[in-house]
Amino acid sequence: MFGDMISMTKFSLVLCTINNRKDIPKFIESLSCNIHEKKFEVELIVIDQNTLSIADLFSDIAERVTLKYFKVDFKGLSRARNYALKHVSGDIVCFPDDDCIYTQSLLKNIYELFAYNNHVDFISVNTKDPIAGEKALVKLPKSKTNISFKSKNCVSFTLFFRREVINAVGRFDQNMGVGAGTNYGAGEESDFVVRALSLGFKGLYYPDYYVLHPAKESHPVFDDIIKNRMLSYGGGYGYFLQKNFYRQGRFLSIKNIFGVFLRLIKSLHSKVEFLKSFYFTIGFLKGFFKK
Repeated sequence: MFGDMISMTKFSLVLCTINNRKDIPKFIESLSCNIHEKKFEVELIVIDQNTLSIADLFSDIAERVTLKYFKVDFKGLSRARNYALKHVSGDIVCFPDDDCIYTQSLLKNIYELFAYNNHVDFISVNTKDPIAGEKALVKLPKSKTNISFKSKNCVSFTLFFRREVINAVGRFDQNMGVGAGTNYGAGEESDFVVRALSLGFKGLYYPDYYVLHPAKESHPVFDDIIKNRMLSYGGGYGYFLQKNFYRQGRFLSIKNIFGVFLRLIKSLHSKVEFLKSFYFTIGFLKGFFKK
């Protein structure tokens, strides 16, 4: 795809959004800072799941990218992404969150990584909180690593796929993800990555490039919002492990199960961390046994 470095490369950004009008302008501004390069084009596919249209937020960026805007009447992140995938035409596909921010030159760096590494099929980058940089939604390694069943090193918004991977792996599991209407409110990207790896695709994690994202789980106060989020995340992880128990290997899956309970024990030093781990574990058990 990038071998001759002559044909124009296109990014397809799949942005699914609901109830978050205030953060989208920040993402759009960060995207604007990434599209001055002439080496690639950008296609922005917006799936608007809000009651009232937010199409007006994209009027300016539509002059600089190919905008495909869809106002839909259904809910669910995975379902929205699957809807968007039918309209993807780019060479590199990614899934920014509506509250994330692309660092300057991120797309240029991703383009170059793919262009000079033909053996790499998908890439993950690092993440940190845009304000409290020492915090992160997910703590990822500080060194470059291969993405594997054991070390996935990704969140959905840090992943960039060659389109061939998307075509081969297929759809996101609509039982998983935010708004799915199930107890499995996370893990859809891990499921997608495991399926890609099982097909023989190669992924690399690069720690020096960032997508900024609020570190929501680092809040020092435990409340019902955090409780429900932990139940949902745990449910998604349990469902993911049950689904991929043999695909990623029994030994690793058993180790992952023990890891959930080890996390609970290690959290005993802090009431907030213990409560988060406790409800994550409750969610995990329900997800794993599909209750």
